[in-house]
Amino acid sequence: MLFKEIKNNYLNFINKEDFPICNSQIKEVDSSVISCQLAKVLQERLLYKSEIIEKLLVDTKQDWESVLYVLILKSFGLKVNSLPMEILSRLLPYSVIRKHKNNIFQLESLFFGVAGFLKSPNDVYSDTLKKEFTYLKHKYNLEEMDVSSWKFLRLRPANFPTIRLAQLSVLFSNSESLFSKFRNSKSVKEIKKLFNVEVSVYWESHYVLGKSSVLKPKRLGLSTVNVIIINSIVPLFYLYEKIHSENSSLSIDILKKLKSEKNTIVSKFKQFPIKLNTAAKSQSVIHLYNNYCSQKKCLNCDIGIHLLKH
Repeated sequence: MLFKEIKNNYLNFINKEDFPICNSQIKEVDSSVISCQLAKVLQERLLYKSEIIEKLLVDTKQDWESVLYVLILKSFGLKVNSLPMEILSRLLPYSVIRKHKNNIFQLESLFFGVAGFLKSPNDVYSDTLKKEFTYLKHKYNLEEMDVSSWKFLRLRPANFPTIRLAQLSVLFSNSESLFSKFRNSKSVKEIKKLFNVEVSVYWESHYVLGKSSVLKPKRLGLSTVNVIIINSIVPLFYLYEKIHSENSSLSIDILKKLKSEKNTIVSKFKQFPIKLNTAAKSQSVIHLYNNYCSQKKCLNCDIGIHLLKH
């Protein structure tokens, strides 16, 4: 009888219409239980991300700079252009970028050329980029992407992939040992400062090639910088600390000092009795949602177990 009662309680619990299931009862849970569960899933999330990055490290023969390059490109694309940015990082390896790091013009010709934006030049500048890329393409045997891979629809002009490529060109110019610069940063503020890049003169008055716009500096927004740090710098630091038998305090400390992300998943946890005001908390609930709540794995969650017991 006792087993049947426990089973019925469990079935009633997981069949609730609330989502997350525990929403209506979450205020009954002690904040310490919630904090412990969030700390646990944060470690799980960082470990999961680091395992993916570790494969990159093997592919690049332990070249941390090359791995950082791939991660930064993916993060610059945000959600919409993450995949084409990843493809770009494969077709245009960091070994090529490294050889032209002191020349922003050549970096632009490489990024825009491999990305597929120079196939049909439509102004003097893009034609000049095309000529430079033709030489570099032959020299390094580079392939070009289909320009249709890139998404512009519903994006603010400041987030256009063309602007991101222009910003990447500046970021990777004069940036020898960028990974070391991040690792040697004394604060989150210093890490953010490394992303404080502008664009070349041409891009100050353009959002796309061949079409002029009002003159305007184009820097990465703070929220975009935070996302890039969360998705590239933090998991890479976590892996570095794991491989070198260091504790993960630096990577987690960075997350604790960044503001919480604002997205639909985080908003689902607004009933939680603790503040989700840091990236450490928002990353935790994202992992909790994707790997526990959406799969109804309440018996694997300290919060679910606590509610079922009581």
